[in-house]
Order: sequence, then structure tokens, then C-alpha cells
Amino acid sequence: MSDDKQAWLAELGFKPPAEGAAAGGAQPVAAPPQQPQGQAAQPAQPAAPDLNLGNRLQAAQKAIAEVRQALGKPIYQLGPETAMDDLARSVDSWVNRQRAVPGVQNDQEADQTLQRLATLTASVKALVDRHKDRIQSTHQLYLDHGALKGVPAARSMWQPLLGNSPPDETALLASFKAIDAGFGAALPGGFDDLDDSGKAKRFVDLWKLGAVRTDPATGVGDIYVSSFDGPKDQFGVSWNLKGLAGWVLHGHAKLQWDDRLENVTAFDTPRIHIKPEAAAGAKGGTIEIADAGVIADLNGSSLKHVQRLAKNRHYAEIFARTKFKKRS
Repeated sequence: MSDDKQAWLAELGFKPPAEGAAAGGAQPVAAPPQQPQGQAAQPAQPAAPDLNLGNRLQAAQKAIAEVRQALGKPIYQLGPETAMDDLARSVDSWVNRQRAVPGVQNDQEADQTLQRLATLTASVKALVDRHKDRIQSTHQLYLDHGALKGVPAARSMWQPLLGNSPPDETALLASFKAIDAGFGAALPGGFDDLDDSGKAKRFVDLWKLGAVRTDPATGVGDIYVSSFDGPKDQFGVSWNLKGLAGWVLHGHAKLQWDDRLENVTAFDTPRIHIKPEAAAGAKGGTIEIADAGVIADLNGSSLKHVQRLAKNRHYAEIFARTKFKKRS
């Protein structure tokens, strides 16, 4: 390359190619810009605040809000000081410091805390999703009946779920069992003093707790003619009750048969009620139980027994309303 061309490239800020470089080889490289003469050097600008910590905290707080929503805000607020909120406040202090002092970068400890928070929140959310119905129904028992004698404090349920890090599923399930046993033992007390709506509500709660069951446990007790039931395949049924002394359960039942009318396919009690045992044969004095879960349990536990009865000539005649078993 001629001396003139080298001088011209130098004026444009390019370095001359190395001696001996092959044609078509490395291209000229621009020289770094020079500080204009007479102009003072500018001080280095501070690094922009690292907002990653704050962004990740917002994501973690959103996850906590999803747990609150899954539980129901009133339920969440009645729990203990949660481990999730405690970790979130710890991270928040780092975020505030980072915003107040530009250039402060994420501490390793803050990063580790955020990772713990994300893991904890995911674990709690998974546990809530698995046991949401049980958590809410148990919480409702406290709302409906208060802290009865012999019933564990509600905190026994919240602590393993919200207060531990990580949450303790085994302890949570054990608390459900203890709470159910406590309410099951306490709720029959004072039953006779309640009004009808209170009795109906408490009966359903006792049933769901397993504290009250029919006798026999499967099948029907008595089958009888009732003026409240229609013709063929509709009849009255009754059960004695275990766990609720002095009360019996009655129902108005009907059968469904297959197309050939050979086998019973369904046993349904669209209406059931409780009444005092002393007035079991009298009209009136009944308290309707409209809970679909109780009715479904009765239908399911009685079906096989009724199917067997339908094969018996005596009961087949009862169901066909050509002969009735009179109540003594």
C-alpha cells in the first residue's frame, strides 16, 4: 500500500493492515474515538438500579395472593402469621434499600430468600389445592359452632399449613382428624334445645363428621305404607340412628327398574326427615333434611339391600302395593 493511502486511512481513523496481510484478509478496524481536545473528561455514570429483585418479589406476592384466593381471604386472615408473608417482608426490605441507593446490587442472601419464598409458596398452593374442600368445611364448623369444649383450637389446622416452612401435610391431616373427633363428640350436646333449622344444620354436620349413622348402617330399617307416598314402587322407609339418642330418620322412597322390570336399578329418597323417636308413628313433628350429600349417602348404602328385597316375594308385593307390611 502506498504511503499516501496509508496516511489517508489514518486520517479516517483506520489502522493500516499488518504487513504481509493477504489480499481480501482482515478488514481495517476503526480506532477508538478520541476525546476532543479542550473538553474535560466526563465522570462515570452510576449503574442503573437492578430492578430484578423487585420484579421477582412482585411475582412472589402474586403467588401468595393466589393462595389467599384459593383459601378464601377471610380464612387466610384467620390463620397465623404466615411463613410466606414473613419471607416476603424480608425481601421487601432489600428491594426498598435497592431503590433508595442506586447502584446497590442484589445481595446473595436476598436472592436465596426469594428462591425459598417461591418454593414455599408453590408447596402451600399445592397443599391447599389438594385439601381445599376439607379446609373450608372444617373452617365452616368453627364459624357455625364456635370453639366448643373439647374441640382443638383452629390454629391447630393453620399452623402446619401456613405457619411452617415447608408446610406439614401429615400434621395438617392429623389436625383434621382431631378437629372432627372434637366436634363429633361436642355437637350432640344441646341438640334438643335447638330450633328446627338449628337441628337440621347440626344433624348434617354430625352426619358429615361420621358421628351419626343409620342403624342398620347399610340397607333400610323399616318399610311401610304411607299416605304421603304415591302408588306402585313408592313407599315409606325409616332408620334408627346411632349417635343421636331419641331421634329416628324417615324417608319417602321410590324404586326404578330396568326395561324388563326384573331388577331394581336405583333407590331414591327424594325427601328425608328426622323426628323424635317417641313420636315416630305420629303425623307431623318432622324436620326436613335437604342436604344432597346425606341423601346420596343413604341411597348408595341402601341400594343393594333393596335390590335383594325386590327379589323376595313378600317385599315385591309391598313395592307393587298389592300387600303392605303394617307397622306395629
